[in-house]
Formats: sequence, C-alpha cells, structure tokens
Amino acid sequence: MKVFATAFLLLLSTALPAQAVRHLPPPRHDVEVPATFTFNGVEYRPNDDGLTATAVKAVGTPVNVTIADTASYLIDMGDATYGWDFPVTHVNTWFCRNNTSLRTITLGKNLSVIGGGFLRGCSSLSRIYCRMTEPAILANTSYNFRDVNTETCTLIVPVGSLASYSDPDSREAMYWRDFTHIIESNGPLFEQGDVNGDGIVSGADVTALYNVLLDDAVPDGDGDVNGDGVISGADVTTLYNILLN
Repeated sequence: MKVFATAFLLLLSTALPAQAVRHLPPPRHDVEVPATFTFNGVEYRPNDDGLTATAVKAVGTPVNVTIADTASYLIDMGDATYGWDFPVTHVNTWFCRNNTSLRTITLGKNLSVIGGGFLRGCSSLSRIYCRMTEPAILANTSYNFRDVNTETCTLIVPVGSLASYSDPDSREAMYWRDFTHIIESNGPLFEQGDVNGDGIVSGADVTALYNVLLDDAVPDGDGDVNGDGVISGADVTTLYNILLN
C-alpha cells in the first residue's frame, strides 16, 4: 500500500519508542492512538509492544481483503497529517468468519501468528496470497479453514517458499500443507483483465466478468480488474478500456 510522505507521531498511554516515528514536520504530542483503527478496509489494534499491530477483522463483507504489511493510523491536524506505522504481525481469531462473499485474501509479509478460525465459513474463497516467506503459525485447530475448499482454493506463496508451506513434518506448515494447489509467485498470478484465467485478455473475459456479476460466479482469473477491492460494473469499464487500447 502506498503511504503518503507524511509525518508520523502518536502516543499510546505512554510514550512510544522514537524509532517508530517519522518526524516530518516536528511531531505533535497531543494526539493519542485509539484502541483500534481502520486502514484500507481492515480494523487493526496496536499490540502491547507499541510497535506492531494485530489485524482484528475485515470491515463489512468484502470480496477481496488485504492484510497490510504495515498499517498506518493517520490523522489530519490541519497544519499536517500525522500518524504511526505498525508492522502487522498477528491476525485475530475469527478475522473474516462466515464471509461467504470473500473470494481472495492477501496476507502481509510481516505476519507470524494467526488466530484460530480466521477464515472459517469463507466458502467462496478461491485464492490466498501469502507474502510471508515462512508460513505464519496457525492456531492448532481445524477451524482455521473450515468450509474453505482446500482442493479448489489456491495458495500462492513467495518463490522459494513452497517447501516451507508443504513440509509434512513441520509445525509451521500445519494446515497450510492441506491445500492441494500451492503455487509459487512473487507477482500477480493473472494479467490485468484475465478474468477467466486462460492467460490472455480477450472478449471471453468480458463474458466471464458478466457471469461473475450476474450469477455470483467465482472467477477463475482476476475479476477485480481495476484493483479497487470490489468486483463491480466499474471493472467492466476498465476491462473494455484494456481491450480497446
């Protein structure tokens, strides 16, 4: 996520370590970080260390969710924008529970621990993008991916990480290795506009996108053509522009 060139400062109940602050312009000492804050469609909570954060829950019932590498709490103080950057290291229990609209989720590269049942009931999930080079430790419960079809949902992991996620004996790979399809990729899995996942962008993708919108079908490729986190009519316009240009 793009972070604007802004200054970052906020206090918890006590002063936070200076190394977490971006000082431009000079910091303000009259602003306090709330118990939770929302950043790009996800609610976060600062951890007890005052330096990192936990992804608490997705806001609403989104189709696509991204847990940020770093969540920023920003506040406009009139003379400048101030805030605080928190690397996201944990995911809360029941993070996206029973969101049957969810199609894809991206997990930030700083995650190390994920709470139980974080994707329970997400029965439409088709892709999980893991940016962690080593798998985050999942709670020892079968609820983590309950109702997620691990035979059809694809797990995408960084290049060079396949062995770590599929290791039959490691504690870290527990539950991750249950996915039938684990693919290595450091970039987007599909070209922009490749809704049907056939490797090319063509008129067939328009038909596939209409099927997604009209019949609530799950795209085989990337239905969120304009990258705004929602599959909607705006994606049809973007797709037409790609084909015409």
